[in-house]
Amino acid sequence: MIEPSSTRLLTRLAALIGLMLVGFAVLFGYLSWRAEKDEQIRQMQAVLEISEKALDRYFAQVEASLRGLALDVQAADGLAHPANAQAALNRYLALHPDALSVQLIAPDGQLLATTRHLKQPLPTLANEPTFRAFLASIKPDTRIDLSRPLISAFSGQWLFPMRYVLRGPQNEVIGILAVAMPVDFMQTFWRGAPVAPGATIGIMRDDGYLLTRYPTPANFSLEQVYGQPRTGTLMSHLRQNGFPSHGYVQGPNQLARGEEYGNVFMRLGHFPVTLFVALPLSEIRHHWWFNVRTPFALMALLLICGFIGYRYTLTRQLRASDEIRRSEQTLKAQEEEQRFLIDHLMAGVIVYGPDGRVTRSNPQACHLLSLSEDEIWGRSPIRPDWQALHEDGRVMGPDELPAARVIRTREPICDLVAGIRHDAQREPDWVLCNAAPQFAQDGRLRQVVVTFVDVTARKRMEQALARKDQRFRLLYENSINGVLMTHSDGRILNANQAACDLFGLTEAQLRQRSRLDLTDPDDPRVAALIAMRELEGHAQGPLTMRRADGSFFDAEIAAVNYMGETGEPLTSVVVRDITDRRRAEAALAAKELAERANHAKSEFVARMSHELRTPLNAILGFSQILQLDRETPLSPRQREWLQHVMQAGSHLLALIDDLLDVSRLESGSLKMAFEAIDVCDVAREAVGDMQVQAQAAHISLSFEPCATPLSPVMGDRTRLKQVLHNLISNAVKYNNPNGHVSVHTSQDGAHVKLTVRDNGWGMNATQLTDLFQPFNRLGREKTTIQGTGIGLIITRSLVELMGGHLTVHSQENIGSVFEIALPQMAQPKAASSTVPPAADLALATDGTAHVHVLYIDDDVANRNLVEAYGRLHPTLKLSVASDGHSGLVLARQSPPQVLLIDMMMPDMSGTQVLEAVRADPQLRRTPCVAVSANAMEMQIREALAAGFDGYLTKPLSATDLFKEIERVLRDRVDTREGADVA
Repeated sequence: MIEPSSTRLLTRLAALIGLMLVGFAVLFGYLSWRAEKDEQIRQMQAVLEISEKALDRYFAQVEASLRGLALDVQAADGLAHPANAQAALNRYLALHPDALSVQLIAPDGQLLATTRHLKQPLPTLANEPTFRAFLASIKPDTRIDLSRPLISAFSGQWLFPMRYVLRGPQNEVIGILAVAMPVDFMQTFWRGAPVAPGATIGIMRDDGYLLTRYPTPANFSLEQVYGQPRTGTLMSHLRQNGFPSHGYVQGPNQLARGEEYGNVFMRLGHFPVTLFVALPLSEIRHHWWFNVRTPFALMALLLICGFIGYRYTLTRQLRASDEIRRSEQTLKAQEEEQRFLIDHLMAGVIVYGPDGRVTRSNPQACHLLSLSEDEIWGRSPIRPDWQALHEDGRVMGPDELPAARVIRTREPICDLVAGIRHDAQREPDWVLCNAAPQFAQDGRLRQVVVTFVDVTARKRMEQALARKDQRFRLLYENSINGVLMTHSDGRILNANQAACDLFGLTEAQLRQRSRLDLTDPDDPRVAALIAMRELEGHAQGPLTMRRADGSFFDAEIAAVNYMGETGEPLTSVVVRDITDRRRAEAALAAKELAERANHAKSEFVARMSHELRTPLNAILGFSQILQLDRETPLSPRQREWLQHVMQAGSHLLALIDDLLDVSRLESGSLKMAFEAIDVCDVAREAVGDMQVQAQAAHISLSFEPCATPLSPVMGDRTRLKQVLHNLISNAVKYNNPNGHVSVHTSQDGAHVKLTVRDNGWGMNATQLTDLFQPFNRLGREKTTIQGTGIGLIITRSLVELMGGHLTVHSQENIGSVFEIALPQMAQPKAASSTVPPAADLALATDGTAHVHVLYIDDDVANRNLVEAYGRLHPTLKLSVASDGHSGLVLARQSPPQVLLIDMMMPDMSGTQVLEAVRADPQLRRTPCVAVSANAMEMQIREALAAGFDGYLTKPLSATDLFKEIERVLRDRVDTREGADVA
């Protein structure tokens, strides 16, 4: 609405005048407020100056009177004769009626005389806090002190004491005169002072305590007024500014409920106190308002009159302009209303003329067709390069468009779904159309109104739902899990083929059953899953379910509640057969249990081996020493007994080794060192090793090699020799006196065979069946022949680990034949016939006459045994140490050529001793051999990996000890020679 220029000018002029009046009122109010405030402060300063002078005179008079009283007391020797002092005090009190009491006090606090009527003896003030504080504050020049107010212990009245100090010839304190003044002693003076109503006058000490205040606050007790230090605005200002001589500060007053006060203050000339006059700002505002209300009323009246005149003039002008505008608005109202309704419809509207051209459209139509008004009006909105589609996707011809059909048929069209594809658009936009004709009074077609709304989102959602339904239908029908659609009461509505196969029923048969018909009625988990589904809307867990034939199977189900298309509650149940999984889990659990048991057994065997080998080391070792001792030879009978001890110990050691091998084989931890082996060499060595046992049993032992060269085999040389030792040992033990054992080698196609044949006891068919059962000696345990019953098990396992097999043929009382067949190598290699030359221990590597060996072990029996072994060899110089630290000290003092280190010692482990040796420049190249009762391969590998040059297993034999020392010395010499050549 545009106002006439005269109206705008009038409005601006009135606004300017109003602003000027308001600005003048604000400026006048501010200046008058400043003047009023300055006037009140000036009046308070005047009162303050008058009061300061009066108080200075008053306190000077009091000081002079106390000085005179002091002279009277001293003249009457009142300190020594309190009665004389009492008379002087009474005279002083009679001359000064404003004082409440007068007291004479000794320096130690003893009350000597007082004007109060107190019983004798007079009390002491030594324990009174304010008196002690006063004594502590006395300085050499202190004469009079204005102490802080306190409650009289005699009258219970609030007072503040003025204390005068009596001094002797040496300026020492000889007594104190105290005059008790009431806290309101200045009330009469200040009541007559020219102070504005509401003002407060008072005296405050530097520590914040009030000496007197007028008027006394009505809502506060004297304890709150005089018994507590002030910490408000005035006190904070004084302390922050170093107690200035005078000034003004404004802020909240603690004794006025936080009301804002203006404070004018001044320091007294001769005393450390501050005199102040305070006036509430509300009182100043009251005076200010009293002075300015008349001018403000006049200005307000002037402003109101001007506004009334402005409104009157403005109303007359606006009334005339309103008449003009009202007529214009009436003419445009109908057109604007119609246009507004069309433009703000959610539907697009296009109006066609009888010729099919657009005469009008709304913004929504332009938006839906992505065209401007200029592109629509006067032409057809469907461009030639666009495609109009039927709902089924068929192309719509030009004469089938809604407007063209209505023009042709003169009939309206309702709820027509049509698609429009713009240019190269892949997916069309969809609209819902209505078209209606409008006729003139003469029946001619006037126009066609087409309305349409965008239903693209709905159409695409319908298509997406259809695709999703098809996808879910495929998943449902092709799922490997059984899927059941059930009603809330449990009736089965649908089932996929997997469910039919799972339960052995057709879908029609399943529809005649409920969910509970397919479960085990005795399974308590059914009720729990139903309760969970009803509570949370879904449930998942294992169940026992039943097939059509009555068999049960383990299943895992997942049930979810959902609403059907008609709103009825339904439940989807997915069933998975987990029978195979449960079997696999049970098998896995059994396997894990077996592995844990096997590990525990292996651990037990290893620990048992360690604990048994330690005492066997002493038993077999010292037995060997006794047997080889030439200085004190044993008698034949003692040798026989010793032989029994050694046989028993050797049997126990063999049993331990067999148990370790069995444990390694069962746990799969037995490691094989595969290499090309000449079986003839191995057989020849094994026969040579067993000749002593065969001769002792009066058995002839022979080796019959193959006449033609044999192919080498890939295997573990040590383990193959162990197999032959075991078979030959059994053939010798279970043979008749003067019997015969022979070992043969032969080639059988791709296999090389080793045959051990004897003519001993043999075995019957029953014994052959039980031959490879652990710890089954086939009745031989009733004889005097020692055995464990596990040797053949180890033998067969070792042969199989090398890729071969073991066969047995035996007849009772005729003999047995054990045949080993090993696969030959793919590419035969000539076996090396070079045998490493034996090192001569007598030739020390450094050219000296002896080899120095240091043995470190905490067990005294082990040390004694090794020392005894050392005495058996002429080229050994053997030293021992009882722990790791002493061994290192001894090695540094006399470096050895070989170090034997026990692996388990209390102070240092063998590995720690080795680390210390390798870190020592003097000892780092010394060969170190680990000595331990741990015979498991894992411990041996760990020791060698840690850096040991060798590993000896207890019990130690002299032969093994000497061979190991020779080996490490030879390896060390070879290493040095290789370094020299390099």
